[in-house]
Order: sequence, then C-alpha cells, then structure tokens
Amino acid sequence: MRTPSWEKEPEPEFTPGKIGSFESNLDRTKTSRNAIFIIIILGVFAILFLLIVQFSSQNKESESSIRASEQEYHNKRVERETTGTNEQIFTLRQTGFLKRINPAMNEAFVDPLLWSGIDYQTKKNISKILAFYCGRTKGTNLNWIIIYNNMSGKKLAKFSEAWGFSVY
Repeated sequence: MRTPSWEKEPEPEFTPGKIGSFESNLDRTKTSRNAIFIIIILGVFAILFLLIVQFSSQNKESESSIRASEQEYHNKRVERETTGTNEQIFTLRQTGFLKRINPAMNEAFVDPLLWSGIDYQTKKNISKILAFYCGRTKGTNLNWIIIYNNMSGKKLAKFSEAWGFSVY
C-alpha cells in the first residue's frame, strides 16, 4: 500500500562514515585549493603591478631631468647662434652683398655681381646663414631660404636643411 504524501519517509541524516559524505568532503577540499590558488595568483599580479609602477615612475623622473637639461642646452645654443647670425647678417648688409631680406617669406635679395664672384662653398655658407636667420626670426625653426637677384628678380639659389643647397 501506498503511504500518503504527508507521511513520507524522512531522508537519512548525514553520517560521517558513509560514501556520500566522503564525496562532499572531497568537493570542499578542491574548492578550498582552487580559492588558495586564485589568491596566490592575484598576489603575484599585484606585486608585479607595483614593481612596474615603481620603475615607470623612476624612468619618468629621469626622463624629465634629461629633457630639462636638453632644453637648457638647446636654449643656450639658439641664443649663441642667433647672436652670431645677427652679426653675420649685419656684416652682409654693411658690405652691400645683401640688399634686402624678408624672413616672413624666406626671401633674400643679393647683389648679382658680388654673388657671381664667390665660389660654391661660400654661396652655400651664406645661404645657410640667411636660412637660419629667417627660421629664428619667425620662430618656426624651419630653416630655408630662396635667394634672388636684386636687379632682375631671377632665382639664384635655394637652401633648406631638408633638401640641401641648389644653385640655378
């Protein structure tokens, strides 16, 4: 005969000596081992992260000090070059070689007779001085110039740091 549903047999209680209890203890052991393993891995990653942050901050400090010294050197060099270039431009104007210079348009107008009387290397050096003057005057540090004949307006030469020197 069937027993009514309200009179169902109670489930057996947990007793430590049975097979079912052994499996549940084994599952608990695996779970605790996995948790310990995960905690150890997270600890290792945390230590690595802290080391990376510390080394990167040290590199940033050294980079900033290097940048500051490079900037100081660059400023002194520009000041020295600008002073020398201004004196050289004054000399070129005083001798009558340089008739007019327009740094905004990177143009210089020279006396054609004096230009034709100098050698290639001197022309290149003068062009470089004029280009640096234009770049420093405008503040762009793009050092290039086109040199024209003062009488006819014909293009005589051009110089740029990127493309070099060309005579026409």
